[in-house]
Parts: sequence; structure tokens; C-alpha cells
Amino acid sequence: MNMKYLLIFFITLPMLLFYNQSSQSDDIEELETLLHWFLDNAADYDTHNRFWAEDLIYTSSAGDRIGKSDILSGLRQDNQNSDNEAIYSGDQIQIRLYGDSDIAVIAFRLIAELPSESVSQSTERMTFYNTGTFVKQDGEWRAVAWQATQIPGSP
Repeated sequence: MNMKYLLIFFITLPMLLFYNQSSQSDDIEELETLLHWFLDNAADYDTHNRFWAEDLIYTSSAGDRIGKSDILSGLRQDNQNSDNEAIYSGDQIQIRLYGDSDIAVIAFRLIAELPSESVSQSTERMTFYNTGTFVKQDGEWRAVAWQATQIPGSP
């Protein structure tokens, strides 16, 4: 009788391990896709509303600590006065999953191409290290904490 259970255990264990690795791969892919979607649509109010958790803690590179409502309020004001929008992208992306894959940390280098006021160049490039902590809420990943740090030497 014990041998039967032992045999079932050894047969099902590899399947469970494979399922867990597959699930983690799916979550990592989903998080990376979410990040790129967010960066591509960073000027959009609805994008921010979807991306950030209601209880977000965001620490900017200037040292300001704000929440989701502050970000959304700023977007409403900025969208009324904005003719030229920045273009954002990210690279050097690292994603770590924790627990039962319902908590994740994303670290990456943010590249911001900003309209320049200089006549000699059309854009100004700034780079930041960003780290976001995500929680899966109701089947959707949401950023609950965010830290941005300007990379030394970046204007």
C-alpha cells in the first residue's frame, strides 16, 4: 500500500514542478508585457488607472512620496496643457516572483526621451533605475510600490 502512494508521488511530482515553472514563466511574460504596455501609453489616464493599485506608494527620483490619486490628478492637468509628450522605454529588465507567484518585483532602466527646448537637439534623454513591487489582485497585476532613481550622469 505504501509503495503505491510512493509511486503516485514520484509520478505526479515532475508534473507539478513543470506546471509551477510554466505558471511562473507565464507570469513573468505577462509582467514584462504589462510594463512595456504601460511605458508605451504613459501619457494615458486609463493606463495609469489600470497599472497602479489604489494603495500605491510612489517615491519619485526627486524624493516626493505620492499615491495613485496624485498621479491621476497630475495626468488630468498635464493632458490639458501638453503638446509634446515624452517617449518612454525600458531595458535591463529583471523580474522576480515571490510566494505563490502573487507578488513580483520588477527592476529596469527607464529611458525617457523628452522634447528639448534647445534649438540644436530635438530631444533630451534621461535615464532612471525603477523598481516596482506588484501584487496580483483579482487576476490582474497592480503596482503597489514604486521607486525611481535618476542614474548618475543622466541630465
